[in-house]
Amino acid sequence: MMPVFRTTWQKDGVRLGALRREVFVVEQKVPEELEWDEFDAEAMHFACEDDTRQIAATARLVLSAEKATVGRLCVAAPYRHRKIATRLMHEILTCCRELQVQTIELHAQLYLRAFYERCGFTARGDTYLEAGIEHITMVKET
Repeated sequence: MMPVFRTTWQKDGVRLGALRREVFVVEQKVPEELEWDEFDAEAMHFACEDDTRQIAATARLVLSAEKATVGRLCVAAPYRHRKIATRLMHEILTCCRELQVQTIELHAQLYLRAFYERCGFTARGDTYLEAGIEHITMVKET
């Protein structure tokens, strides 16, 4: 089993970015300019790596005064349906508890709504398009 580890963009950004480009830009056709933003440098990053040290899954947590925002969660195609995303979310939620975060928010791709509900999130509001993909805002109060 691949353990989840915490890292920074400064340390592992090239490896994390390679997986995000593969999943979001190539597979899901998210425009390159929408994938990268100013939050990567300050975010906490979570990841799993395979036996060859390639990043198999990643997500980030952006902290602000009023909430934490989970984003950019993705799993490489060969590693999907192995509960890796569940382990990533468990580690992120553990981190939020450690930091005494009260509100955690994310913008879920609509097809992943049930996954995030199993992680304790509740949908808020209507669906909307983000990068051409249907999303819904989801929130978890701790």
